[in-house]
Amino acid sequence: MRLIKPILTILVLSLVIYGIYYFLLLPMLLGNVKLISMIDPDTLLVKENGKMETVQLIGVDAPEKTGPAKSPQCYDSQAMRKAAEIFKTNRQISLTIDGKAGETDQYGRELRYVYLSDGTLYNGLLIKDGLAKESNPRNVDYKFKNEFVNDQEEAVATAAGIWDPKGCAGRF
Repeated sequence: MRLIKPILTILVLSLVIYGIYYFLLLPMLLGNVKLISMIDPDTLLVKENGKMETVQLIGVDAPEKTGPAKSPQCYDSQAMRKAAEIFKTNRQISLTIDGKAGETDQYGRELRYVYLSDGTLYNGLLIKDGLAKESNPRNVDYKFKNEFVNDQEEAVATAAGIWDPKGCAGRF
């Protein structure tokens, strides 16, 4: 009987600490960013600190449906489906800026690196899984350029996704 009270006290304190961490500290650490929807694998609609923003991934170009007047790009549906699977359980994300890439692209979208709740860099994951290719339209030496080029070489070597010679062969 003497042990039950201290054990219950520890249990209650643990639950309180966990609640504070999960509901207060974790959202602050993740930058209070929530994925609202995926426009295409490399363009996301997010809610950041209460404000809706369109985010374009730095260093990534993924196939996309280009609209009713144009043909869809090769592997667009597969890339969209596979990217959506990644976000089934990863709705809380964090965003970081790359000083060399700039704040926004020519369309006014925020240029960001996107980290999933487990710390995985989503930009690199898309390239590594063959759902996108490395892209550098401004020809700047951005932070993860070498890593993304290596991820792309790995995807090409394994014929992953868009790099399958029987499919897109890297063209979309």
